[in-house]
Amino acid sequence: MLAPPPRDLPAWVERYIGARYSDGGEAERPGTFNCWTLYAHIQRCHLGREIIDYTGPVWTGRRGLSAIAAEAAAFAQQFTPITESEARVGDAILLLNSGAPIHIGCVVAPGWMLHVNKTIDGVVESWRCPLYVNRIEGFYRP
Repeated sequence: MLAPPPRDLPAWVERYIGARYSDGGEAERPGTFNCWTLYAHIQRCHLGREIIDYTGPVWTGRRGLSAIAAEAAAFAQQFTPITESEARVGDAILLLNSGAPIHIGCVVAPGWMLHVNKTIDGVVESWRCPLYVNRIEGFYRP
């Protein structure tokens, strides 16, 4: 059994638990997010960081996987790679999805991320759990 998330998460995290997913995020449906739009929203609204919008393709099924992976890899070049031990609140964790590094979460505590995807609305999960530990591509700082 995994431990519950720490009690001392940033105050803003709670408002994104259960945040609804949509492929296009707010541009598609107000009040919804995809993994990138949630991350960017947190950077802007809670951490005071202006970051470049991702304008590449988003997940539409395995058919477009190579295009997404290439765009995501190019986009990731704007971030500074860091180690897991250096990760702090607001850093990004890049995860493999269908074998490609195309899913992002926001570090909210050591070992914990806030993220959203097509199969799960906004949630705080441990990246050390069996579902994610072998899918970590890396950690990045905006």
